[in-house]
Amino acid sequence: SSGINAEYGGNEMKATRCSFNYYHSFNAPRIQRRNVSVFRRLFSSAPRLDSKNPNFIKGKTGDWEAVIGIEIHAQIKSNTKLFSPGLTINHQLLQSEATPPNTNVSLIDIAHPGVLPSLNKFSVQQAVKTGLAIGGKVNLRSTFDRKHYFYCDLPQGYQITQFHNPIVKGGGVNLILKDGTNHFVRISHIQMEQDSGKLVHDVHPSYTFVDFNRAGVGLMELVSGPDMNSSEQAGLYVRKLITLLRTIGTCGCSMQNGELRADVNISVRKPGQELGTRVEIKNLSSVKFLMRAIDYEIKRQINLLEEGGKVSRETRSFNSHKGVTLLLRSKEEETDYRFFPEPDLPPLLLTEEYVKEISDKLPELPDQMKDRFMHKYNLTSYDANILVEEEGASTYFESLVEGRNPKKVVNWILTDLLGWLNSDNKKFVQSPVSPSVLGSLIDLVESQYISARSAKKVLEILFRGDERSPKQIADDLGMVQLKEGEDQNLEQMCREIVASHPEEIEKYKPKGERV
Repeated sequence: SSGINAEYGGNEMKATRCSFNYYHSFNAPRIQRRNVSVFRRLFSSAPRLDSKNPNFIKGKTGDWEAVIGIEIHAQIKSNTKLFSPGLTINHQLLQSEATPPNTNVSLIDIAHPGVLPSLNKFSVQQAVKTGLAIGGKVNLRSTFDRKHYFYCDLPQGYQITQFHNPIVKGGGVNLILKDGTNHFVRISHIQMEQDSGKLVHDVHPSYTFVDFNRAGVGLMELVSGPDMNSSEQAGLYVRKLITLLRTIGTCGCSMQNGELRADVNISVRKPGQELGTRVEIKNLSSVKFLMRAIDYEIKRQINLLEEGGKVSRETRSFNSHKGVTLLLRSKEEETDYRFFPEPDLPPLLLTEEYVKEISDKLPELPDQMKDRFMHKYNLTSYDANILVEEEGASTYFESLVEGRNPKKVVNWILTDLLGWLNSDNKKFVQSPVSPSVLGSLIDLVESQYISARSAKKVLEILFRGDERSPKQIADDLGMVQLKEGEDQNLEQMCREIVASHPEEIEKYKPKGERV
């Protein structure tokens, strides 16, 4: 298709740097604080489930059922933005430096008059790869549309998205719930669209600032079906997608860095009745907050309906400090956005050969990897799942397991090393203990050169940056165990100690108690 620029190869476009005074700002009205202490006490815990049907929630008037759908906004892992040569957050993270606000911005990102969008070819590849990974159908013809709304972080006054003909339709992911049952969540479609700028509220007490570094960054919006009924299922769904996108390399999925955000649609109904009015909770930035927000909103809606009220279609935010959702605005209808075809971008035309080439290069997917770990290494479903979900854990494990007992290797990785990594908020790729070093430590334990207890102390020393080998640390600290045939002197020493304490021995003999 015309209008596509090549990100990789000889024609990668250079980013245009625009000189802004740190932030653009505008005088922003403050949202009036609400007294939420009463609601917090009322909705302080998760909804009480019906023991007969775990999908039903007990209320004052009987059982209720929650219906949940999730929209995932995943930043496409690409060095440049979707329609411009501006650099992305992925490039900034790779450079390991904090990029000053409004410096990675092109004229296209700020809607300078006369500029035209040019579609990033690599972002298209990433979207196709994601669609194939979820088992979706890649549309060989997709189109772009304008979604009109005004907000200070959207310079164009509209967002370029794919409303009518998205690049991927269908697909889904399978979840394994706590009780071991399978739960399939459908994915309606994946659409490519551009991100908005970022509002910063904590720089000045009277102003909100706008950073356009994020404006124009490519997003994949993955829209689920209304197939979830609890916060547990929703949390598993988001974690599953995070693992999948990381594995195939289409999104970094760091929620704390804004690479992945979730909007949740929730409604409640009596079992068997029509769907209730849905409420959207915007921009949830962690799985933990997502689950807390769902639990609160379910109870809020049930309580409202049981007291004779009516649920309004609205958009809410989640206050993580108070544990409550707060009204942002009434929910817009599709007609409010005045969707129409994007006149500056032609239809995106793909070929079956193009899609097949991407499909043939897909890496091993998380479910396939989990099955392989369980069959090849005889791991439990739980251990295999953690190895797949923890970023970098599967690679670390396979670098270490060759020639060693898989179950013992997994215990060292998931019980001991992972504990230290979590305490320092590090990933496996950042581990100061390499697979070869941990392997040497495990070998010392298996050869009975040192005890497992001593080895845990050695691991701590290694994790703190000691560059000595595990054997040298054990030798220096006198942790070496006696070998067979070296215990004669020890036995003689014990006999002499017993013989020199006859009174204590007499006290010990009747009851065998410690003396």
